[in-house]
Amino acid sequence: MPRKKLGSELLLGPGSLKESFKELSRVGLVYTRAQTPDEIGKKRYPIRAVGRAPAQDLAPNEITVGPFPLEKEHYLTIRADFEAMSERQSQPDEEKVSMLCAYLAFRKLQYEKTGTSNEDYSIQTSVESSRGLATVFSLLSYFEVENPFMGEAYVWIYPKDECRLEISKTRERRFRKDDFSWWNTVIRLDDLKLETCYDYPERYCIFPMELVKWYRYLPGYVAPVIPRLYAMASVGGKLKAYESLSEVLKEINDELECLAEAERKHGHSDPDREVLIKELYDFNRINYPLHAEEVFDFLSHIGFIGVDSSQGKARYLMAEQCPDPKEILRFPSGWHERAETYVRTGSVLFSYLTVEEAVK
Repeated sequence: MPRKKLGSELLLGPGSLKESFKELSRVGLVYTRAQTPDEIGKKRYPIRAVGRAPAQDLAPNEITVGPFPLEKEHYLTIRADFEAMSERQSQPDEEKVSMLCAYLAFRKLQYEKTGTSNEDYSIQTSVESSRGLATVFSLLSYFEVENPFMGEAYVWIYPKDECRLEISKTRERRFRKDDFSWWNTVIRLDDLKLETCYDYPERYCIFPMELVKWYRYLPGYVAPVIPRLYAMASVGGKLKAYESLSEVLKEINDELECLAEAERKHGHSDPDREVLIKELYDFNRINYPLHAEEVFDFLSHIGFIGVDSSQGKARYLMAEQCPDPKEILRFPSGWHERAETYVRTGSVLFSYLTVEEAVK
């Protein structure tokens, strides 16, 4: 998705989009070779993200050749273990790297199909000597396994330029050095059966993709609260009720405190965006939420949280289907134009002032 469209979908100005993306990259939650906001989302700069399997739309035995993540602590532990083993057995460096590649090959397969790479994972093959595994082992020899990209929480094992050259040769298509679309090249592993996230429901939670429609209309600190509420209520892939109001308020308050701490630490806020949101809420006579109780009231009002009293006490349920914001919200005259001005310029000042007022 091009930067302008992404900014419009999320209602983020160029500065906020850049800061948000920089923060995700710093932690290691996303990885791309895009260097500027204008490059984000372009075809030649694919994005990989922790928790999202890049091969989810491919056949069960197909993977891409792109990078994959490991938790930083896990990677450093595994690497230290292989180095210690290599020293005890007086193995050459090539042997140490080969063993590390063999281990990481399985994590590569796991990430491609599940979006994670640090849990137990099963691979099935119908032959004694798997050509599919041999292909993945060979592929990892083109990856930077000793000096990966180091994020604060995750490292990314990425394919080196030699991999680009090999892909160009085998696929008879030339990729420029600044074109990383070759990460999406598909490899078929015919004799392997690779498990997906559906084989491990206990490790995943529900995240309604329709929620993306709401990001444009949510206060910046409210948007992360909703995924947290869904996550805590759906571990194992099924929605469960919160048994009390205090449970819901605790999750909301904990997320708000995390966001407040992040803002204190990194000092990034976006008052221009919140001016637009406040105008929209005032027009709809919706209280602009500031505290946990107000966020709860707001989410109940717009339909994300419901109450079930059928068992004699109030239990709180997350909506199985996200409400459509355009069916709930009315929009002030010119609001969408002011929003697009903000997305384009990072400011809404001139959207509210006449030329005469602005130059005074």
